[in-house]
Amino acid sequence: LEPPQPRPRQGWKKMKAVMMCAWVGVGSSQKNVLLLVADDLRPELGGAYGHEWMVTPHLDAFAAQSVVFDAAFTNFAICSPSRNSFMSGRMPDATRTWNFIDDFRVSGLSSSGRAGREWTSLPEFFKAHDYATLGHGKLFHPEKPANNDEPYSWTGPYVELTTRMCPSGYHFCPTSEAADEYTDYNTTMSALATLGTVSSPWFVGLGLFFPHLSWATPEWCVAAYDAAKLRVARSRDAPLGCPEVAFTAEIDGASQIKLNGSYFGLNASAWPVPTPDANEVPREVDRLMRLGYYSAVTHSDWLFGQVLDVVPDDAVVVLTADHGYSLGEHGEWAKHSLFDNALRVPLVVRAPGVAPRRTAAFFELIDLYRTLVSLAGLDPTRVDPDVDGLDQSAVVLDPSAPPPRDAARRRSDAAHFETAEAWIVCFAFWVPFEALLIRAYDLSSSVSSHAATPFGRHLVRLVWQLFLGALVVATCASLTALLINLDRCLRPQACLADDRDDYRRLPSHPPPLPRVHPDARDAALFNAREPLLVDDDIQRTTDDPDDDSPLRRDPPYQPPSATKSDDDPLASPLVAL
Repeated sequence: LEPPQPRPRQGWKKMKAVMMCAWVGVGSSQKNVLLLVADDLRPELGGAYGHEWMVTPHLDAFAAQSVVFDAAFTNFAICSPSRNSFMSGRMPDATRTWNFIDDFRVSGLSSSGRAGREWTSLPEFFKAHDYATLGHGKLFHPEKPANNDEPYSWTGPYVELTTRMCPSGYHFCPTSEAADEYTDYNTTMSALATLGTVSSPWFVGLGLFFPHLSWATPEWCVAAYDAAKLRVARSRDAPLGCPEVAFTAEIDGASQIKLNGSYFGLNASAWPVPTPDANEVPREVDRLMRLGYYSAVTHSDWLFGQVLDVVPDDAVVVLTADHGYSLGEHGEWAKHSLFDNALRVPLVVRAPGVAPRRTAAFFELIDLYRTLVSLAGLDPTRVDPDVDGLDQSAVVLDPSAPPPRDAARRRSDAAHFETAEAWIVCFAFWVPFEALLIRAYDLSSSVSSHAATPFGRHLVRLVWQLFLGALVVATCASLTALLINLDRCLRPQACLADDRDDYRRLPSHPPPLPRVHPDARDAALFNAREPLLVDDDIQRTTDDPDDDSPLRRDPPYQPPSATKSDDDPLASPLVAL
């Protein structure tokens, strides 16, 4: 159950020295770029986002050297539309990619009228500025665009995605195989080989399939967690009155959640996917499904860690995901929705000379294009005008810089107040006031008839009508402000309460982890974990079936001894279920 050892590291120090020497040849204004993208990864990591029950030591160490974004969101919570968007730098309305049929090269049409086949993608921009651009795994969605956008985006052959699926349509199946049998392993090793030979400047991308379904994960990743103590979603049912169009009643295209019942000791092997009206999935199945997802995250952490260990410290490194994922929150086991769990993504950025910290700046994945161009030291004015998104490099480089996306959102709120809602509210209240004005006009005519002169009659009528008009305007403005404030106070936060609790923001950046030799850190993968307590002197029990606290009062996980006898049965980590 020990983490697999990576391929022999003879020559790694020499390779890193060669990479550093190659870095010297890069102009001071140009930096190498590494883009790491996971699939379906929630911002649920250990040190990076404060989820102590997660086993992600490599990404925790990376986050301790980086800027961590607490409010990063995808522009479309589906794989292909999201990747077509941030890899091309255009919003989904411009890529016209809302499914798995089209891609931006075929259907794209920018605001300037340019067709997608004429666009410059994110890696293509670096390629046009004499970068070596090399891609591995799932960056673009497979075949969307065709051939992973070769030859436009890449200077060398693209390394295809490698996956391993569970048999019989199961969604989670722990196995014990050779390391190169698992999803993403060979892809990651290809990226390592690329980093050892590529000449600077370079833009290298690595996209992992995990933690996307299905979770055929190594047993050492599964053994990192105690399934019986994993929390489940507080709200396992759809919000009251949730419209059908807002709910995703499927799991990766299937209508049932499937697990090997005999392997996990369950009395069934399939359960209907929850709907807004019913959720028949037992809590123990929820925990097993979370175990599968978390084990895939731990495996991804180990793979990303192999690459991060050999990347020069003065390269720009970005870790993110195409979208999030719901793990039973509101009854959903999918993305494809507008809940925070599906829309929110991790975003961790490391840049030379930048101190690690957290930021609450609002970031959309569409901002990656312009932000990476600036962080790499390229001229941002060379970016095509029809590329969407904002340059948020200032947020990374300067803690005191105002977040551009937040400023744009405030301007949008102000414009929204001054136009749409104000007109709607005024129109709604104009109808009864129009009747009042007609009555007031008749009254003013009656009053003015007593005036001595025609001029006096017109003056009395005008003053009376001006007074009523001012009253109408003041009333509409007051009601508009009142309704907008009520709208902001009464938004359906109950639908997002579970998400916001799961993804709580931390007041400060997590303390940096000690730098250790990669092999030593891999061998001690679980030993750095500390027991998690609720309070210093209070420990809650997990007897209550509704208790969802991620308690871990056991000692840190110890991998089995290498000298353990083969005939000595090893207790399964799932026996507790």
